[in-house]
Amino acid sequence: MRGTFEEQKDIKKCWYKTSFDYCTEFIFVFNESIFSFFTDVLRSGVGAFIWIVALISWVVVFQTQRVAWGDLGDELSFIIPTGSA
Repeated sequence: MRGTFEEQKDIKKCWYKTSFDYCTEFIFVFNESIFSFFTDVLRSGVGAFIWIVALISWVVVFQTQRVAWGDLGDELSFIIPTGSA
């Protein structure tokens, strides 16, 4: 580095302050992003669980009640099985 001792000292203080600012910003943003990430993952998991429960419930109800529903059960069926349950 060129310059006087005072200029070098001022530049080093600036570098230190800037690097310290980057480090503290990284820590705060990292903590916030991790919390946000886990919150998003938790919400996605709850949503997926609700959809899976709803889908399984519909499949069980439809398969056990299709014949009792008559024409509606046949209209809701993509493939109409032969015979009866």
